[in-house]
Amino acid sequence: MHADMFLPAVLVSLMLTAQPSVFGASGRDGLSWMTISSGVNYAVADSALGDDVFVGLSGWNVKQEWGNNWVSGLYAAKLRALGVRHVYSVAGPQHDNYSGREIGTLELARHLLFLMKSHPSSKRIIIAAHSSGSYVAHALFQDLYDGAGLDSTRLTDGKILYFCLDGGIGSGSFGVEITQRMADRLGHICGVSACVPAANLFSPNHDEMVELGGKFGLRSSSLLIDATGCGCNEKWCVHLTLINQKPYNQSTDNVQNDYGNFNADHPVATAYLDSLKDSALTLPQQHR
Repeated sequence: MHADMFLPAVLVSLMLTAQPSVFGASGRDGLSWMTISSGVNYAVADSALGDDVFVGLSGWNVKQEWGNNWVSGLYAAKLRALGVRHVYSVAGPQHDNYSGREIGTLELARHLLFLMKSHPSSKRIIIAAHSSGSYVAHALFQDLYDGAGLDSTRLTDGKILYFCLDGGIGSGSFGVEITQRMADRLGHICGVSACVPAANLFSPNHDEMVELGGKFGLRSSSLLIDATGCGCNEKWCVHLTLINQKPYNQSTDNVQNDYGNFNADHPVATAYLDSLKDSALTLPQQHR
């Protein structure tokens, strides 16, 4: 393996210990973001209840600042109570199949591994990837376990709980595929979709999320979120209910507002995280 595949330990250490003011202004709950690589920001919470990790991967064409707002909203609403201290926000891919591979997942993998070495009290890594952000998540898993194989010492084995939020499984012809090799190293995979039962209206990737839930035996499950009250009348609006409980556009998506503008009338979506109890490594229940 080439030496240039690894950042110097001193540089990574500086990246982990740098003051939060390195990048941007403080967000809600004291989150301030620093740049790790192209499309990847990192923050350390100053009011954390634990030492765990969260990685939020935004959907297609979601800008970094909107993704940061989503992760900050999740932290204030749910992640702090789950014992998360370290958070990553990943911008959305430029193409719906992530054909450009423009996000710095290799640097994210290196940073994540150094963090786990430096913080042995970090017991789990919660990953939530929305829509096409799932293909970026799978590219991260490739860097950890397949192509680059950075996690040769198995630091993350069994620790990653992956929520695929109405995303995709991927294949050779579209997107980045999630494989059995990845599943064998991950703690659990949960395919999450949403519906409005009274209207028989489902998010667009519902069937694929059910397929993902049954793909890897006990290592995977599917979860259907009841989005009653969201106001949606089309499937792409329901797609956004996994980010914003009440999307701004009832007929389609409005990612700038749905990621970037949470308030009492448009709260951040957290229901899929309810399967995680406090700081325990609790796997999602089977929902078949």
